[in-house]
Amino acid sequence: MFALAKPDPEIAMNEPVQTQNGAQPKPQPDMRRLAAGSIFFAVFWALGMIWWSGDYSVTNFIMFGITGSIVGFAWFWWMKYFMKRQARK
Repeated sequence: MFALAKPDPEIAMNEPVQTQNGAQPKPQPDMRRLAAGSIFFAVFWALGMIWWSGDYSVTNFIMFGITGSIVGFAWFWWMKYFMKRQARK
């Protein structure tokens, strides 16, 4: 089966670190949940586009499968950036 990528050290949950003013930073999210969410999003986006087009040919399955992968990948990186930015606040 597919192996999920190792967590990014900047985003993965680490030991609590004290900042200069003594406050602890917010815990960072786990990337496995984000990867699973992006796969879920990509699959259902592609299936929705196939259903919406109404043409169930092999070409549509290949075309929307590829674009679904691209959309899922872009969604993963955008959400990763957004979550990293939210953690800094």
